[in-house]
Amino acid sequence: MKKIIALGMFASLLSAGLLNAQEASAPAAGIPAAAGVPAVAGVPAAADTNAVASTNVVAAAGVPAAAAEPKPPEDPVKNMIARFSFDAGIMPEPTAGGVDIPVVFQRESPAFLNGQELGANMPRLVAGKFGKGLLVESAHVNLYSPSQAGTEEVSMFQALNGSALAGMAEKPWEGRQALAVTTKGEAGDEGVALELKVEKALYNGASIVPAYYVASVYLKGQGNMKLSLKDMDSDKAGEAVYVDLGNEWKRFFCTFSAPFPAMSIGAKHEADWKKLLPPGTNIEERLQLAIVTTDSSKTTFYADGLQLETRNMPYAGTGAGPAPQAWVPGGMVLSNETLTISTTNNYFSRWRKSGTISFWFLPNWDARDGTQDIIFQVMKNLMTLQHVNGKIHLAPAGAVFTPSDWQNTWHHIAITWNEEGQWMMYVDGLDYPSDETLKRPINAAIALVFGNAATAPNGMIDDLMLFQITLAPEQVKALFAGDLLKPSAMPAPAVTTAPAVTTAPAATPVAAATPTPVAASTTDAPAAATASAPTIPSATKPQTAKPTESTEDTESESEPDTPAPAPVAVPAATTSNAPALAPAPNTAP
Repeated sequence: MKKIIALGMFASLLSAGLLNAQEASAPAAGIPAAAGVPAVAGVPAAADTNAVASTNVVAAAGVPAAAAEPKPPEDPVKNMIARFSFDAGIMPEPTAGGVDIPVVFQRESPAFLNGQELGANMPRLVAGKFGKGLLVESAHVNLYSPSQAGTEEVSMFQALNGSALAGMAEKPWEGRQALAVTTKGEAGDEGVALELKVEKALYNGASIVPAYYVASVYLKGQGNMKLSLKDMDSDKAGEAVYVDLGNEWKRFFCTFSAPFPAMSIGAKHEADWKKLLPPGTNIEERLQLAIVTTDSSKTTFYADGLQLETRNMPYAGTGAGPAPQAWVPGGMVLSNETLTISTTNNYFSRWRKSGTISFWFLPNWDARDGTQDIIFQVMKNLMTLQHVNGKIHLAPAGAVFTPSDWQNTWHHIAITWNEEGQWMMYVDGLDYPSDETLKRPINAAIALVFGNAATAPNGMIDDLMLFQITLAPEQVKALFAGDLLKPSAMPAPAVTTAPAVTTAPAATPVAAATPTPVAASTTDAPAAATASAPTIPSATKPQTAKPTESTEDTESESEPDTPAPAPVAVPAATTSNAPALAPAPNTAP
């Protein structure tokens, strides 16, 4: 009996020791056994189907848990929801599911392209970065008369220092003929001049300011030439521009700042500002454009397509001044241009939370000049990319870039944002972060607008792409380098939309507020005048698969409307050679 009891106790001790060994070797509940460490025979490992890898948990037997894999960036190809190549018009390439995106190009006046007149609201598609690009410009006028601008009446031009003038009908730049100028080579400053009575001052919406003139001309031929503008009454001349001619037509320009003191008079004086000048004030001047040789050489050169424009005075010390806008016939006004892409429907629901805008841009302005150019806006008053005070601003996010040598060169621009409202600006693949304290979500975005009612990008746009993800820096660099999404047919994106609404009303045009250009920290910003922004248009054609309207994020943050830059004021010429500012007949053949 004692032997049986002893054997039972011994068996109990063995059993207890075996259990202790099993508990010590088994992993904690809910945590899988470490890889390479076998479980004790007869004891199953903990189930790992619901286990989450964690770097803060130490696995059994001194083996660390595997670190969490970083989430790879999303595929831009599968998340591009719109691509505008502009090769066949302003509409984007076909979208997944055949969804039509409402897009409208607006310009109230006709325009000219390669000598042909285009009607109102017809875009100008010109040679771009890839195929065709879209030209978008601010309003301007050619102050020369039709005969002067098209060199149709030789008698309106003045031969200088014995030069001979004649009309040449063979291959003019535009119209019926070009002006042929033959110099004798007996003295310097031989060539041709054109004179026009203009005004020294203009009203910019708040003040009477000195007028600033830009004269441009297409030239070809042989020789080294000098262009200049001069006030023949005061003998004051603008800075001369020296050019080398060639056998192909090329455009050159020069500028002039009229001698006139500035005077603040306040707003709403468009009709009576001249009456507020001191008695006896003369604001007229004879402005001469001269194109002359720089040495005593005999040559023949040709001129055509002349244009004289006026602008607000550029900021002091910021460069040579504004470049000329696209040529229009003499006396003709070109209205402001805008491109509006509606983003109100559910197709853009994910893009409004985190997305990217990517495009190529060719400005016609020198980055250092004093112009103000609205490149694009995210409406309602949410974000503006603009050129002001010689810088590129993403406002109000606080991202700033100081460009140089931008004029007539292509640049890649990308803007990204995330769900927290953090923005990033990329220029030619380099990132310029925004101020982290100025977060601006765009859940209420109703449109992407290039330009506004007062000013435009004043350049060419090409290969515009919209992504419904926040592209990573390396992905933006790949876009800039051409290693990603080269010009081709757009792939079908995997678009995530909100649940359908059973009773979705039709989209109603919404008046967009005009965002305020954010001036740099300088004291030379010009006065501004209030201007209305474009109305968000309806679709330009019947939709084949229209998504329902989104019911979320329909209101933006409450913020006051602020004025936009004043539109360019254009003084009428005061001579019979320069008619009133009204559309002129087409001078092209």
